[in-house]
Amino acid sequence: MLALERERETRNRKAIEILGEYLKLGGQFENPPEVLLLGYTQVPLGETPVGSRSMAVSAGLQCYGPGVVNWKHRESEAAQNLADDTLDAGHHSTRMHHHISFKLIGTSRVSARDIWHFTPFYNSSMQSQRYVEVLMGNFLIPEGLSERQRALYVEAANFANQAYRELLALLQPRILARIQAVYPSTWWNRQEVKKKKITPEDKAARLSMELARYVIPVCQRSIIDYTIDDISLLRLFHASLMPNFSQEARYLIAKMIFAYAQKDPEILRELDLPLSRQAPDYQYDSAVVAQFAEGQDEVLGGNVAQLLDISHTSSRSPSELLADFARVALGATAVSLPDEQILQRLLNPIFNPYLRDTYDVGMHDPLTASLKQINVQFLIKISYIIDQQRQRHRTISGITPTLEALYSGKPDFIIPSVIAQESSIVDFYAETMETIYAYVAKCLEAGIPKKQALLLLPNAQAIRLVESGDLLSWIHRFGQRLCLTAQDEIFRINVSQAIQILEHIPQARPALLALCGVNAEVKTHPVCPEDVRWCGRPMWMHDLDKYLTARVI
Repeated sequence: MLALERERETRNRKAIEILGEYLKLGGQFENPPEVLLLGYTQVPLGETPVGSRSMAVSAGLQCYGPGVVNWKHRESEAAQNLADDTLDAGHHSTRMHHHISFKLIGTSRVSARDIWHFTPFYNSSMQSQRYVEVLMGNFLIPEGLSERQRALYVEAANFANQAYRELLALLQPRILARIQAVYPSTWWNRQEVKKKKITPEDKAARLSMELARYVIPVCQRSIIDYTIDDISLLRLFHASLMPNFSQEARYLIAKMIFAYAQKDPEILRELDLPLSRQAPDYQYDSAVVAQFAEGQDEVLGGNVAQLLDISHTSSRSPSELLADFARVALGATAVSLPDEQILQRLLNPIFNPYLRDTYDVGMHDPLTASLKQINVQFLIKISYIIDQQRQRHRTISGITPTLEALYSGKPDFIIPSVIAQESSIVDFYAETMETIYAYVAKCLEAGIPKKQALLLLPNAQAIRLVESGDLLSWIHRFGQRLCLTAQDEIFRINVSQAIQILEHIPQARPALLALCGVNAEVKTHPVCPEDVRWCGRPMWMHDLDKYLTARVI
């Protein structure tokens, strides 16, 4: 037993040494990102503060022992043994009670996608490039570049930043014209609209930012309010030697731990060594990546989404299976509740008020929860920037490839539909993309490591990925993304997905509408839940298959 304790102490000491090495990585960056501690779980004001490790021990004692166990500081040998044993054995739920909130200032978008948002165990609020104009020069410059390499990298990033400005100027008058064509002229004189000082010019400026950001490099910096529990923070440190973790990510992980340790040193006793045994390194080949992309595009057949699988058996269709699952929730038979009756009760918001509630209370209803038994899987083609939005729907998991798995050695980018429709703009956009990819190639030729050179890839970089989730999660996502206020690209993907699901479960049609459409069906007022953010179209009058033609902006 003493030998085991000594081994733990040795691992912990070495882990703290590695933490110190990670903190030194900040010196490699010209303008290192920052971490601010915003808050953390604590006992009520006036009580003796309790450290995160003591909270985990208290939770463990509540689980394994009798009576009521309060959260309090626990320093005894037995408490420390319980903390160590549960951590080593993987009994980690006791460390999910305590949460820590950080502000990550200046982290790159690529780290947000590949690290901070890669798992479902977090909450974040990231400064949006849809609503906040991108600052010139606010991009990550990777460590270890020679003077010549740095100059080339900065030149490339500055080119993309300047192109963003020029694209904004080109887009705004065209977007303004579309807005004026969509909204009734009386809309802007409504009292509630004027009170919030919403003008067509302001709306055009914001929508132009949404489109212009496609040329911005993925190394552009952002600000994130980031909340995770203890075990997620410890897991990030333990995983930090994995090849997809950048030096930026390692530095910020160390900064988060260090910032919290200033308030609660107990967290340092929780550290274990980063996992040293790694999977065999994979050598990405751009030619193979290009072949992969071509193959996936053939499967897509020109579409943005292609249904790969939906729960079924050789004898039961998806809708028949769903009816069977729904009857289980009610203890009913096919005689007492035939398929059409049970599916109407489940999938029509007129009969199921829990299905499209904005608080998602359906997850607490046994009947509505039966939708979780139907799994749906799609292949999609999406831009890098919109994949970050898709990633936020954590109950629909997606394969998130690294930049190296995306780079084929040639331009491979998404053109937003509005830009594609504007002949005076699409040529500028395409020429900009060609130049951006040429810069990436020049950086590789100049000897910049591939992982660092690919940070210059644009937000428009195309990704082909598979995503899957249960039907209840898809219905939730459609509620968010079938609205015309959603980003155009993710809107179009979701329309395609919803239509394909209806081919197999046509009874779901009343549920697969924008929320205004559901509100109109159930006679809820106001019909549009967006208030002054109304899209300008009476979408509640349209069926799903008319959504794409109704969209102008």
